Amino acid sequence: MNEKEQPRESLSKGKIITRITLAVVYIILLVVILIFLIVNDIDPFISILIICILLLIGIGPLISGFRKGMYSQLFPKSKNLDQENENKRLDTQKNIKGEDLKPKSLDFDYRKPLIRKCNKCGMVLANFVKRCPNCNNAITD
Repeated sequence: MNEKEQPRESLSKGKIITRITLAVVYIILLVVILIFLIVNDIDPFISILIICILLLIGIGPLISGFRKGMYSQLFPKSKNLDQENENKRLDTQKNIKGEDLKPKSLDFDYRKPLIRKCNKCGMVLANFVKRCPNCNNAITD
């Protein structure tokens, strides 16, 4: 079975009781905050919005669970990229120390630059432009 095909583990009674207890305590805390906001003459609409946001932020992890792998599910390649960067760094250190040095070939194909300057006025132009729009000078390669 793949990781995605495996069924989600069922929660034990202890974990369920703990989550329900934390949810009740959190809701009581939100009621206390709401009462505090109303007593201090905060607009009721703003008070309810604040409580709703806090409710969603707090209840979400209680429902979905506190998973260590949540970050790796959001960014699955981050560990692989970190490992690749570490390997490249180690390879560079080996090359600096003089180990595993291989001769580099200087044979390469010349490519036209993407930008160039006008010979007359010095304006920066794209490589496909035939005449400078500033001085109307013909562009030669």
